[in-house]
Order: sequence, then structure tokens, then C-alpha cells
Amino acid sequence: MTLAPAPLLQLLATAEAHGGLQTDDVLKLVLPLLREVSALHELGHVAALGNAFAYRVTDAPAEPALALAQPEGTAPRRHPEAIAPLEQPAASVLRVVGETRLTVDADAGVALENLAVMPEAGPDTVPTRPVYLPGYTAWELRLGHHDALGDILCLGQVLASLSCGLDFTDGDDLTRFATHRGNLFELNRRLHPVVAAVIFEMTALDRHERARDLPSVIRRLETYRDQPVDLGLDRIAPARDGAGQRRQAIQLHLRDRLFDLSRRNRLLYFKPTQAHVNLTVASVPLVVDLNSIRTDQLCVWDGRFAADIASCDPVPLARWLRFEDQPYLPGALDRILQEARRDRAEYGFSQLSLVIAFLRWHNLKEGEAERAERIASPLLMLPVELTRKKGVRDQYLLEASASEAQVNPTLRHHLRQLYGIALPETVDLRETSLEQFHAQLSAQIAQSEPGVQLRLVKQPEIAVMHQRARQRLEQFKRRTRVRSPSAVPVAAQDFSYAQDDFRPRGLQLFHARVRPVPLPVREAVGGAPQPRAPQMAATAVDDTERKTFALRESSGNPYQWDIDLTAVTLGNFNHRKMSLVRDYSGLAESDLASEAFDRVFSLQPRRVDAETPPALPLADQWPVVQADATQTAAVALARTGTSYIIQGPPGTGKSQTITNLIADYVGRGQRVLFVCEKRAAIDVVFHRLRQQGLDELCCMIHDSQGDKKAFVQNLRKTYELWLEAPGTLAQESTERTQVLDAMDLDLRALERFDAAMHDVPEHIAVTLRELLSRLVALKAGDPSLTPLQAEALPAFAAWRRHAELVSRLHLAVTESLGAPSFAQHVFAQLAPSLLAQEKPLARLVERSERAIDLSAPCRDALVDAWPPLAEAGVLWRDALAVVADARSVAALAARGQLALLDAAHPSSLALGNALNERRTLQQALDAQLQRTAHWRDKLSPGDTDAALAQARAQQGSLLRWLQPSWWRLSGELKRRYDFAAHAVRPQPSQILEDLRAEQAARTALDQQAARLEADYGCTDAEAFAQQLQAMRGIDAGAGLRAAFQAHLRTDAGRRSVEQLVAAAPRVDTLDALWHDLLHDAGAQPLDALDALARTLRDQADALPSVLQPLQELADADPAVAAALRTLPLPPEAIEYAVAREGLERVYRTERWLPRFDGATLARHAQRLGEGERKLLERNARTLAAAVRQRFRDHVQKSALPASQLDADGKVFKKSYNAGRRELEHEFGKTMRYKAIRELASGDTGRVVRDMKPIWLMSPLSVSDTLPLAADLFDVVIFDEASQIPVEEAVPALYRAPQIIVVGDEMQLPPTSFFSSGRDAEEDTVSVAGDDAESGEEGERIAVVLDADSLLNQGARNLPATLLAWHYRSRYESLIGFSNAAFYAGNLYTIPDRSLPAPERGEIVVQSRSPTDESVKAQVDALLSRAISFHRVADAVYENRINDGEARHIAQLVRELLKRETGRSLGIVAFSEAQQGEIEEELNALGAVDADFAARLEAEYVREEDDQFCGLFIKNLENVQGDERDIIILSICYGPNPEGRMLMNFGPINQRGGEKRLNVIFSRAKHHMAVVSTIRHEAITNDHNEGAAALKNFLRYAECLSRGDEDTARRVLEGMNPLARGHVARQARTDEVTAQIAQALRARGHAVDEQVGQSRFRCDLAVRASGQGHYALGLLVDGAAHEGTRHNVLERYVSRPRILDAFGWQVMQVLAKDWLHAPEAVLDQVEQALGKKAGVSAGR
Repeated sequence: MTLAPAPLLQLLATAEAHGGLQTDDVLKLVLPLLREVSALHELGHVAALGNAFAYRVTDAPAEPALALAQPEGTAPRRHPEAIAPLEQPAASVLRVVGETRLTVDADAGVALENLAVMPEAGPDTVPTRPVYLPGYTAWELRLGHHDALGDILCLGQVLASLSCGLDFTDGDDLTRFATHRGNLFELNRRLHPVVAAVIFEMTALDRHERARDLPSVIRRLETYRDQPVDLGLDRIAPARDGAGQRRQAIQLHLRDRLFDLSRRNRLLYFKPTQAHVNLTVASVPLVVDLNSIRTDQLCVWDGRFAADIASCDPVPLARWLRFEDQPYLPGALDRILQEARRDRAEYGFSQLSLVIAFLRWHNLKEGEAERAERIASPLLMLPVELTRKKGVRDQYLLEASASEAQVNPTLRHHLRQLYGIALPETVDLRETSLEQFHAQLSAQIAQSEPGVQLRLVKQPEIAVMHQRARQRLEQFKRRTRVRSPSAVPVAAQDFSYAQDDFRPRGLQLFHARVRPVPLPVREAVGGAPQPRAPQMAATAVDDTERKTFALRESSGNPYQWDIDLTAVTLGNFNHRKMSLVRDYSGLAESDLASEAFDRVFSLQPRRVDAETPPALPLADQWPVVQADATQTAAVALARTGTSYIIQGPPGTGKSQTITNLIADYVGRGQRVLFVCEKRAAIDVVFHRLRQQGLDELCCMIHDSQGDKKAFVQNLRKTYELWLEAPGTLAQESTERTQVLDAMDLDLRALERFDAAMHDVPEHIAVTLRELLSRLVALKAGDPSLTPLQAEALPAFAAWRRHAELVSRLHLAVTESLGAPSFAQHVFAQLAPSLLAQEKPLARLVERSERAIDLSAPCRDALVDAWPPLAEAGVLWRDALAVVADARSVAALAARGQLALLDAAHPSSLALGNALNERRTLQQALDAQLQRTAHWRDKLSPGDTDAALAQARAQQGSLLRWLQPSWWRLSGELKRRYDFAAHAVRPQPSQILEDLRAEQAARTALDQQAARLEADYGCTDAEAFAQQLQAMRGIDAGAGLRAAFQAHLRTDAGRRSVEQLVAAAPRVDTLDALWHDLLHDAGAQPLDALDALARTLRDQADALPSVLQPLQELADADPAVAAALRTLPLPPEAIEYAVAREGLERVYRTERWLPRFDGATLARHAQRLGEGERKLLERNARTLAAAVRQRFRDHVQKSALPASQLDADGKVFKKSYNAGRRELEHEFGKTMRYKAIRELASGDTGRVVRDMKPIWLMSPLSVSDTLPLAADLFDVVIFDEASQIPVEEAVPALYRAPQIIVVGDEMQLPPTSFFSSGRDAEEDTVSVAGDDAESGEEGERIAVVLDADSLLNQGARNLPATLLAWHYRSRYESLIGFSNAAFYAGNLYTIPDRSLPAPERGEIVVQSRSPTDESVKAQVDALLSRAISFHRVADAVYENRINDGEARHIAQLVRELLKRETGRSLGIVAFSEAQQGEIEEELNALGAVDADFAARLEAEYVREEDDQFCGLFIKNLENVQGDERDIIILSICYGPNPEGRMLMNFGPINQRGGEKRLNVIFSRAKHHMAVVSTIRHEAITNDHNEGAAALKNFLRYAECLSRGDEDTARRVLEGMNPLARGHVARQARTDEVTAQIAQALRARGHAVDEQVGQSRFRCDLAVRASGQGHYALGLLVDGAAHEGTRHNVLERYVSRPRILDAFGWQVMQVLAKDWLHAPEAVLDQVEQALGKKAGVSAGR
């Protein structure tokens, strides 16, 4: 007979058939049952439960409900002694939350069994542990114990069965429930969280955890719907417009970037790693009986451990942690301690925290998968300090820095965004208990989501694991590699891949290393501790079962959250940047405007860089450390008030520039905020300021809490000292002025000289340096010219313009015409007009033939007329002059008046009288003309006489107006004469008389002219007189014309004139021919004309070969053409003469210049150098005195009576006095000082900033320390800006109107290799526009914020200037690779004083078997080479480390420290893992070598001049900003154990990987040792920029290491085409340098030219005899330096000083000295060499 199913199961089946029950349906069924059972409990009864038949369904069809089958119930049965052994004690410190059996079978595999359920148990089965049993029963009922808690368990199963659709009589369904009880949403996704929480509590197997009473359960189920309507927060941005809206959008975006909400953020998604230590786990003893563990044994934040830590006293961790059971603890604590020290060294503060409470929660706003994930986030973080005391057994001490625990800022922000939960920033553990904190947080959560249950977990939850092995297994355990000295060899494996002998290496390694090692099964399930005595553990055999346990971290219920106090964790947590959020909040509330912010994030196109500001006078500059020209220009740019970028490649003196920038602002009475991420950079700048005595003006803060006491004490010291010390500003200013005046004299002398040398006179058209260089080059062809010839020379400017024509003409003349010079060929005489003809050759032939026909007859006629023309030396122009003279006296000769040529002849005297008379008449006429000047139309002489007669007759009569004739006369005179020109109207008779006088004078003059013409035949008497005078003047001189004049006075003169005049037409014809043929025909000898004409005709055929240059010469400068035609010299000789004449012309203008020689230059430069050093000191002292005086003035002003002050003064007095009182009160304290932020604000801030105008801190410290005010400082200077994220820089940027961003775009961005990139859309700001409310998409602001750093962001909008001088590397090869590969050769590097190295052997290392001799030889090679390449032949790359390289580096360090070279050391690895490997190798070597261990420890903490310079071991991610004398690089990458070389180079393969290489390649000052397993050819993925750069660097290092500098140079030339001109060996570009070098070699000296590898080179370097370096460097002031205009101080002072600092002896040579006195220059060089040799011998 088959029994009917129970009504409960029937109901369940019916519900499942209809798709299951809804929450309301379940509660309608269950709540009546619960109320019924609750009523029985109130009567002291229990329900008769224990199986499915204990329930019935009511008969009401409309509203069915569950009810008891036995409503009367039954009496309770109590049997506590039976259930006590199975129950966990209520006071147990560990809470068991589950038990599981792990069965490992070689055949069946691994099986897991949940021991919390017995699915196969029968009705009579008695459980041995609390379990779930089939049939809706409770485990305690089987033991004879029945009470109200048992009813609750049974009813909970009924509620769970109906809610999840499970049949608890089915073992599988029961197992499913037991497995997912913590997360019932896996069984029913629609289950309400309140119902799920109730089921979880009612069905707890642990009676201590089970719900205690039914009424509270009923109330919770009845009100499960009580929850808010909307869980989300409507974040509506306030309506803003324009720049304000854009500014706020950008700020909100940047603020959100501070919150890394991705899974890589351990502050949200915490995952245990080796970087953290769970102190709770480490404190659990390994015992068999878990109940024997006492509360005071565990590190949980609910007992004695919490009290010890909260006391802020050092707590020995050995008191709490089980070091004997947890062998990993010392190493883990050491790593945490080391990282904390690194953070303090790098950033100035420690990030070590003790997480005393975790929040385990779920993100209910995400999808189903994300909701199910349980997130563990640190909640309360207590800042602590961890120290280690060395001893026989190291002791670790943990000390809380304060009693205030910080609430995880990232979690606080995230919870506020998600749920509107507002958490406090800190919790004072002395005032607020965690129970109170839990209650406050629970209340907030309940307001937004009542379904979420927040528990306070004080007991560690564990799951017991039963282990059974049915077959003996070989146990494995992780082999802890015992490190030993590198000399211990590792045996190689015998393996083979041959077909007939296949023994693969992997199998051999398994048998050799893996198989023999036992592995406890306990470790397979997460057990961390090892047995104390593993050799005593029993061998696992069949049916052997053991127990272990594991902490449970997640139940999976998204509505059950925990505040977990049982996972106290120690680690370094990067949460300090969250202090920036406060500033962003302040910016959002105040909407502060910032010019610097708007400029950095501007939407406008980048402004074109303006011209470089003019150099400031020395008096206006305030440098306190020496600076080069690029640094000075960078400082001068700050005076413009604009924000800008200083690009500072490695070693270019960024800290010096920043120091001078700070001093410049302070010198102008302004305040400076210096911001940098790295503590080292801040310390460097502060150290430089302190060296100059400016530290008293500085406030350096690394940690706003840790530095508070030192800050107040420093303020007090400054305050008291300044009030007492007398003012020194006047004295300091006077002394500074004296130094400036002395420097100004020398500077003006150098500037005048440099200006003269750089000036381009118009007549030269080149600089004087170039002219001098050209003169030196041409000096060998110095011609001897007469002064007249020199004066006729063209200007050098004209000669240069035609240099190419001159060259072509000379080449054509010498090659085609065979003449040594153009002037020596007949074509030099050709006329330009001839050459310009369309057919010049035909014209030349035709004209020359006609000239041949006419020349001889014409000459004969001339000689016949006057025989002296036949004399030698008579030129054609002389003959023409004689003919012209004959023509001029032809009329006199015809009249027989040649005697007039004799001034003493009577006829000449008569002529003179006649001419005098004529001049008198002319003067009389001119006088009358002036009197008649107002006549408009003069009357004729007849009319004049008639009018005069009428006027005389009538003008005296009173009746004249009645006579018509008078009217006619008056009218005619008015028309012809301008009476208005007279003040008093003249009488008509008067003007008529003047007119008649003029007519009479003219008549007399005309009569005289007629007589002269009749007597002498001249129409123009004056011209005739002048002609006679000229002829007489010729007679007074000498020459052919004078002889001809004398001949004219003879009797034969008349005949000669007649003959010459007769021959004149033929002469004119011939002259026209010669003018067509020749450029200057008159200069040709008369007797050579015929021969010249014949030569022209004979040479005419050669004209085409030189026609083009001749035609160009015809259009050239006349003086140039004349010099070429007349000077029979080669062009070089003519050019030298032209240049020398140009130089002499300059010397005549600048009379001081010839006296300015090299000795004068050296004196001025020396005095300037000495004055500059004095000025730097005076500047620093004057700055400090000025700040002190300003403070004292303000103090005095605040002390004045109010009656003496205006309104502003009274406000100042009140504020300043209040600030002083508050500060003085603070100075009197010994503890509990105010926060620095508070002291820097308000009235006290005004006084503080008066005393401390310079603040130095990190971006985080700025937000921690300083109030948010736009006028707090005048400028913010960011250093190492490539490592400052934009979001961290903005709050500091708002403290001033101007920012200066210092960094290098070719160095590291502020990203880690392990951080994932963001989507580009995430970094584009979108601001809601006017249509946002209507649902339209917001306007997309064109501000892309994907820049890695402030430097990259600023580079888009800010102008930039470059620091170009590299000072760090003492050998150019150390920076040569970076200069060529990353900076296009634009850096100025200092030439090496050492000679090029010879060929050397390769350094091959056997790291497994080093010997003392081999290590010494390798260190010798390291110290003798700038770059040494150590190839480790026996190393492999495995597990991200290369132990072979690490061993070799340890040996190098030991030998270097042993030698005590004094050089600082730095080790840089390509990965963090390799960094750790090197550290461990050093420690292992120190463990067996006590002397090395002591030296190593001392080197770790080494300091010089109060600056840390000890040994560091870093990786390519954190080495930026560091430098050491010797850098050892561990390349790390290499072939794996199988010999395969992978092309995975980690961060180098990523975007920007080459920048990481740039950083590590530029850290060394003296030597760099490259330790590598591979050569360059092993890298094959050249397509990757980072890998290609690494490959080129390895090749470069290999070549330099073995002395192959030519190949190394080719490597650099091939990397960047822009750098080829700077890297390649330059040809000789300056003749001055070449001649000096040749002359020195002639005297027996070994000289190298153009020494250097960059834009700055030593022109000449004289080798020291028998030594490996140069004895003297020569800087030649020649034309080679005219490419750019250099600052005078840089050229003549800074450059020699820089070379001197690098060990060079330097001498400057002027080109003008070499031109004028080369032997004296050589003597000076040898004198300098002799002095150097004497000094060396003395040493």
C-alpha cells in the first residue's frame, strides 16, 4: 500500500507546476504557521515537528495556509548533555561555518563532500555533528533535545523549501540548500533579500547563530516591503555657462580619476598578496582542538591585541604571531618594511597601514554577475610604523602613529556615489567604539536598503576540512630555494631529444627536483603553515583521515554585508592621494577661477611662442647658483608672467634652474610653491637653497602629520631670531652693488668686443669673425698693392656677391684662354656694349678690322700735326685731349688770337677789361630787374617813353581824373603792374622810370656783347673766358697737354691746330670704334692701337668660351669688374686684398679693436668669473636680508598706534597682531600642535608666509597642508612633471596665477606597467548643454584628458624652453645614446678629457664559478671604461628573474666596496622581480662575508653633505630622478632554461617603453656596467620601438666596451637622422683652427680637432705626452662659432669654466691674434703646456 504524500510536499509540487511561488504567496502560506507556533512557545510548549507530515494545508480555498497537524503541540524535551559535545562553545574565538571532506583517489580523482548535510541518513540516524537531515527535521531532535530553537530550524526549512522550490526529503535538494545557504539567490534569483536573510538566520546549524525567537522573525517578514522608492542618487549638475561650466566639468572628471574603481585597486577589491600579511591568520596556533584557542591569542580587533596597538606603544609582534609555525613571516615583514622605507625615501611619507576592519559587501547597482561577487574592501586603516631590531633572532615592533583610524577614502567616495552613504574621514578609536561605528553605518544602510544586513564579525569564520587518502600519494611541498654564495655550482641536467635516446629535459627536471619533494595535502586546500617537525608526520595510508581548516571569506549573499574585525592585515596601501579630493570639493563649491588652469586646459590653439625675452641686466637678476645661458633664459621667461614649460633632459641642471627661479621670485618679493612627487628631488632643491643660506626662508613638508612638530619649531626659531637680529639689508645691497659695478665694466668690454665680432658692417656683409677667418685662409696669397690700387678695390660685400662669377670667370680664362689671370688677357678690355650685342663675335671681328684700317693712318696724321704724339707712353686719351684742345682754340687760331692764351699778353689784358665792363653792365641790369620785378607785362621802350611823358605831365594835376587819357594810362598800368605788392602805392612815373632804366641797361649790355663777338668771335663771353682760363691752367701744369699749350703760343701752333682739326673727324670715327670694342679705350697706348686691334681680331674665335661670364661681369659691380680687369692677380689674392682693406676700414672706425687681444679677453673673463662667484653669494645674502627686513617692517607697522594708520593699515594691524599672538601661543606648546593647514590659513598664515616665502612639498602634501586660495603664492613650480598625474597637479596649480612646469617628455610617465589603459572616451569631458534637460546629448567639450602627466597636458597649450647643457655624465658616451636617440643631438655635452680607448677584449662572466681574480679583472674593466658590457654566459631567464646576472652584480658590488673607491653605487634592474633577486643575492653574500655585510650596510645609509648618496637597488619604474657615480644595469632578459629567447620585454614592449630606457640609460655620472645575458642580435622584434631601442643600446654598449667607437658612432647616426650632424665626426670647418693645429703639429705636438660628440666641442685638444688624456684644450673664436649668437658670459666665461670643472686646462685663441701674430699665439700655447707640465710634475 502506497502512502499519500504529505500535504506540504503536495503544495510544493503544485507550486512548481505553476512556475513556483512568489514572495507574497510564500508569506501568506507560512506566516499563519509561524504565528501558530509562536503562540505555543508563549504557552511554554513546542510544536510537534520533525517531518513533512507535521504540517497541513487549511481548507479555505480562497486563502490556503499552512498549519500544524497537531495544533496542541507538545512539551519541550531537554537533553543538553547530549548536544553539548556537538555544539561549538559560544565563547569560541573561531566560528566554524562549514565542514568538507576531500577524498583523493588515484583512480576516481578528487571528490568533495559537504559534511554539513547527511543526505542518506535514515529516520533513526544519530548525527555526530550539527548537520542537515532529510525530512524537515532538526539535528538536535535526533539527540532527544526539543526546544523552541529546534522549531525555528524546522520552520526555517519549510520557509526555504517553499521560497526556493526545494524538497527537503530529497537528499540532493537538501545538499543544494546546504551548499548555497549563504547565497540563496543561486537557487531563486527573485528571492527578496529580507526573506533570504530570515531563512539564513532560521536555518543556522549553530544554535548560537540561529534566530532566537519567532515574533521578531514574523515582524521582519511582515514588513519586508519597507524600503525607499529609489536607491539611486540623481546627480544633476548645476546650470553653468561658459568657462565656469567647462572648468567644473574638467575638475569633476579629474577628481573621478583619483578614484580608481577598477579591480586593480586594492583599496576596493582587496586580494591577499605577498605584499600584505594577515596578522589574524599568522596568529592562529596549529593545534588539534580548535576550541582550545583563547581570544587573547589572536590578532583580532576585539581584544587585548586591539588595546595594545591602540595604546600607540611599540608592540613586539613575536608576542602575537606564530613565527615558528609561519616560516614565511620574516620575509614577508621584511618586504613590507622595505617598501615602507622606499615610500618614505621616495615620497617623504610612509603608506604603511594596519587594516583593522574590512567591509565585505556587494555592488547591488551592477548586473547579476557583478551583484553576486563579494567585495572585500579595507574599511578602517590605522597608520603604523614597523621596525626591526636585529639580534640572534630579529624582533619586529609595530607601533601605531595615532589613535585615529582613517576610513578608506576610496571606499568612502564609492559608497557615497553608489548608495549615498556618508562615512566620516577618521574614527578616533579612543572615543568611538567599533560597535558604535557599526551602528551608525547600519543605520545609514537601513535607510537606503533595509534588505541589506550589516554584521559585525568579531570571530574568524573557518571551514573544517576532513582529508582522506585511499591510496598512498607522493606528497609535494614548495621547495624554498636556499640561497648560497655564488661560488656553489649547480649541476646541469642530463637530457636528450634524440629519437633513439628520448629523455626530455622537463622529465629529467621532474625526477630530479619535483618527485623527491613531499607535499602535505593540507597545502592543497590553502593551509599556509608548515608542520614544526615534518619528519614526524605519519605516512598517509589507506583510510587515514586528518583535519585542517581554512578561513572563509565569502558567503555569496549580496544582501549580507560584514564589518570583519577578524582579518587584521598589515601592508602598504596607496591611499594618501585621496586627500586631494577635499580640494576638488572646495573647487566645485567655490568655482574658483585660475588663469593657470584655463591656460593648461585651454580650448584655443596653442599660442605661437613669442620671441625670447631680452636678457636682463645683471642688477635685475638674482641667481644664487651658477647657470648656463639656457638656464638663465628659462629664468628670464618667468618675468613675462606667463605659464610655461621647462624641458629638462637628464643631467641638464633642472634643480639649479629651479633654485635660481625660486631666488628670482623671492628677489622680486614674491612667494613660491615648489611641488614634486619625489622626495629626493625636493631634498635636492632644498639642499641647494640651504647651501646658499636660504633655508631659513624655506618650509619643506613631506608629511603633514609627521612634520608638524618640526614645522612649528622651525617657525619659532625663525620668528625669535628675526625679531632680535639687526637689519643688514642696506649693507648687503651696497656690497652687491659694488660687485655689480665691477662686473659691469668687464662685461661691457666683452659685449663690445663680441658685438664688434658679430656685427655685419654694410661694406663687408659678413661678420668680422668670418672676415678674419677668410683672411687667415687667404693670407698665403698676400699681394703688394699700391695705396691707389688698394683704394680702388671694391667693398668685400660686393666681392662676396660676385664670388661665384669670379670663380667661373677665372676657371674659363685659365682653361679656355690659357691666361694666368683675366687682367692679363685682351678680353679684359672688351666693352660691355659689345658683349651685349646679339652677335658679339661678328661685331668684334667687324669692329676690330675697321680699327685696323683706321688706326695707323689716324696715328700718322696726329703725329704729323704734332710730332710729340709719337713718343712712347702717349695714350689714346692723351691724343683725344690734344685734338679736343685744338678744336677749342680753332677759332682763336683762325683769328690769329692764340696770344690770348698768354694771360700777360696785351690782347689778354684788353679782353679782361672788356669782360669786366660786361660784368659791370650785367650787375646794373640785375639791379634794375629787381626793381621791376612786379611788372606783369612790361611796356616796350617806345610805349615806356610815351607813358612816362604823359605821367609826368598829368600826375601832378588835380584835374587828371577828368582826362580820358589818364584813365587809359591808369587802367593799363593796373593791368600790367602788381601794385598790391607794395605797402605804399608808387607813383606811375616812378615805376615807369624804373622800367626805362632797365631797358637802357639791357641795351648797353647787348651793345657790349656785340663788340666782344665782333672782336673775339665768342657768343658767350663768360664761357669763352672760362675756356681760356682752363687752357691757361693746362699750361701751368705738366704733361702732354701742357706741352701742347706751350706749342700753341709758338708760330707753329696755328698750323698744328689746323692739322689737328682737320684730322678730328677721323679721330672721332676711330674713337667710336674703340668705344664699341673696349671698356676703357682711352687707357690704350696710341702706338699700340693697331696691334691691339689685330690681337682682338686674332683672338675673336675664343670669345664664345668665355662669353657668358664676360656678359655677367658687364652687369656686375663696377669696382669688382675694374679690379678683375686691371689687377693681374689670381682671385684669391684680390680677395685677400679686398678683405684686408675691409678690415682696415673697420679698424679705422673702431680704433680700440686692434688692441683687444687674447690676453685682454682672458683678463676680462677671469675677473667676470670671480665676480660671478661673489655675486651669487651676495644675491643670496641680499635676498635673505630683504625677506627679514620685510617681516620686520610688517611687525613695526603692526606696532604703530592706530591713529597713525589709514583704514587699510588698521585692518592690517589687527590681522597681523592676531596672527602673531596665535603663533606665539603655538610656540609655547610642547605637544598637540595645530595642523599645518590651520597655521597656514587666516591671520597666522599671513605671518607665516612673511617668514617662509618658499614652500617645498609633494602634490599630496599641498592638499594636506595648505588652504585652497588662488593668491596663496605667486607661482607654482612643478618638478619631474612627467611623473605627476594631471589629477594630482590641479589642486596645487590653483594656489597661484602662474605655473612653471619642469620635466622631460622623454622620461617616465606616471603610470605603472601593471595599470590598464583607459578608454579614450573616458578621458573626454562631456558637459550638459542647454538641451540637457530635454534629453539631448550634452555638448562635447574638446578637452581631451588622456595625458599621462601634467607635463604632457601642459605641452599642448604652454610655450616651452629647453635646458640644453648636460652636466651629469663625466664621459660623453654615458649620455651619448640618449642624446642621439631621444633628443636629436640637441644637448650640449662636455667633451671627454680622456683619449679614445684602444681596442679591448670582451668581458665574459661565469656567474656560477667566479674567482677572486676574475672578479677583480671585471671590476678593473668597469673602472677603466665609461661603459662596460659584462656578458653572463651561464645565466638563464626564468620566472621573471635572472639569477646569474644577480650573482655577478653581487660580486661586483662586493669588490667595489672592498676597494673603497669613494664612488657612489646604484643598481637598476629591468623588473621588480629582478630587483628583489639582486637584493637577496647581496644579502646571501653578506651572510657568508661579515666584512662585506658591514660595508654593505654602511653603503645603504651613506650620506654626503647631508644628502643621501648610498647604494640603491631600483627598477626602471622608480629610478627616475636618481643618479650615482657608478650604475650597474641588469638587463635580466635572456633565454629560458630550454634555450628559447622570448621577445617579451615587459614594460619596454609597451607604448612609451623607450622612455623608460631613456631614464635608466642616463643615471650614471662616471661609469655604467651593463650586465646582460644576451647580445644585441638576440633581439629580433625591431618593429617595437622599445625593443629596438634596447637592441641599439646593447650594441652601442658592446662596441664602446671593446673600444670600437666608430661602430658605436654609426649606431647613433642610424637611430635618429636629426642627430647625424651633431654625432658624426665633423670635417674641419674653420681655417683658423686648421692652421693652428698644423702649426702645433709642426712644432711636435699631437693635436686632435673637434673633440667631442655633441653640439659643443673643443676646437683643438693637445695630447699630454705619454699619458691617456689631453693636456690642453683650445677654444678658437673663429667663424665656426657663428652659427648662433651666444651669450657673452656663456661664450667667454661659462664654457671655459665648464671644461675646467671637468678637468680640462683651457685657453681661448682669437682669430685676429692668429692673423696678426701667429708666432705669439703658438708661444702662448706652449707656455700654457709648460705650465701644465710643471704642475703635473709638482704633483
